[in-house]
Amino acid sequence: MNYLVLEENVENDPCKFALMNRETSERVILQAANA
Repeated sequence: MNYLVLEENVENDPCKFALMNRETSERVILQAANA
């Protein structure tokens, strides 16, 4: 089963993406150090 969702271009920033847990709705935003 797939418990994680990948969101691209968080806050209209191509260097940011988010991982969201479908079960808990916990969301973690990650940002690349360099473009």
